[in-house]
Amino acid sequence: MPEGGLMERRALLRAALSGFGAALAMPATGRAQQQPTQAGAMAVTLLGTGSPSLNPARFGPATLVQAGGLNLLLDAGRGCTVRLGQIGVPLGQIGGVFLTHFHSDHVNGLPDLWMTSYIPTPYAGRRAPLRLWGPTGAVRLAERMRSAFEDDIRVRMADENVPEAATAIEAYEFAEAGGRVFEEAGVAVTAFPVNHGPLIRPSV
Repeated sequence: MPEGGLMERRALLRAALSGFGAALAMPATGRAQQQPTQAGAMAVTLLGTGSPSLNPARFGPATLVQAGGLNLLLDAGRGCTVRLGQIGVPLGQIGGVFLTHFHSDHVNGLPDLWMTSYIPTPYAGRRAPLRLWGPTGAVRLAERMRSAFEDDIRVRMADENVPEAATAIEAYEFAEAGGRVFEEAGVAVTAFPVNHGPLIRPSV
């Protein structure tokens, strides 16, 4: 099988396993430095496919989906900020983060993504709240993250003139049964439950 076809199949499999579906169904792979220009096109980039193990060659689970002029991130595993930088996508241009479940390897890059993205630099520069979707528990995670790092927020606002809005997290929860959880710019995201093990719930 040609390399491009194999990569495309892996991207489709990863999207299915993550428990999220998109209304557009034309995935593509490759570098994500710019949005796909063809109407209705979607680019899927695997930023990481690793596990909690400490493997420097394999970052944690994170998938970038680009469609409708949006950069959407499915899960935020270790190193996702580094990978976004490597492919030229500014952290401040992530339009939403969608969590599939709360295993550490799927969320441990989230504080880095959130805090680094509000630093006023070309590779970050977010000036509005980070938008986060996830199963029940996502709001609590966002609130406690902001509380845990309140000193960074205070210092960056005072020292670097970071607007307070950029330090906020707008978190949205959905039931484990899923359904359509996002719709914007002609792009829809649908969550559906997956069997990740009898005790690993919620998991979508």
